[in-house]
Amino acid sequence: MSTALDMLAGGWTVTGIMSFSTGTPVFLSAPATTASTNITHRPNRVCDGNDSILLGNLRDNGLLAFNTSCFVTPATGYFGNAGRDVIYGPGINNWDLGFQKFFPLASEHRRLEFRAEMFNAFNHAQFALPNGNTGSGLNFGRVSGAGSPRLMQMSMKVLF
Repeated sequence: MSTALDMLAGGWTVTGIMSFSTGTPVFLSAPATTASTNITHRPNRVCDGNDSILLGNLRDNGLLAFNTSCFVTPATGYFGNAGRDVIYGPGINNWDLGFQKFFPLASEHRRLEFRAEMFNAFNHAQFALPNGNTGSGLNFGRVSGAGSPRLMQMSMKVLF
């Protein structure tokens, strides 16, 4: 390869970190319907609620993460029957990439280092957990936040 082509295309180092995981449990709760204190009131679970069609299409269904009609506030004086960790939120699909190259300078002991790093390189939305409180009205079951978008940084330094 010619010297000019080697300066542009040769000697690059590529690094990457890929993170994939299923969602974390959604904390389901309900407004207090008993006189008990220091207790987490839970909703009544009337059907499964794990609707994978909803979770896969958050942007298309108004950011609704699960079937909210399966969880209702218990009647006054009753505790809910929903268990812990019965619904899971959106998962993570994140790619961090880095590129690095050293360019020789005038003498053998001097060189220029170029680095470029991208966090969430493909700008994939990392949605937050949905609202799990049945007393939240229309916000119940909806995702209202997301993680950081793509972030990029570049640097150069002279090594001597």
